[in-house]
Amino acid sequence: MPYFILIIFFAIFWMLLGWTAKLVAYIFGIILGIAKLILGLLGKLFIILLTWLLCGIAFCLGWSWRYMHNKWQQYRLNQP
Repeated sequence: MPYFILIIFFAIFWMLLGWTAKLVAYIFGIILGIAKLILGLLGKLFIILLTWLLCGIAFCLGWSWRYMHNKWQQYRLNQP
């Protein structure tokens, strides 16, 4: 009779241990899913910001080139 109680005790123990392991794995999976989502959004945000940065640099270079070109033309026109 004590062996029967011991077997039932161990069966319940292993069942609870399995449920706990499944619960931990499920929570860990949720955490990893959220982290993957956040990293994906940060990657997309980085690409968007990098695109804006490159467009800004191109705009500034174009504006500077136009400004210097106009100044050079004015300088050439004012020379005798």
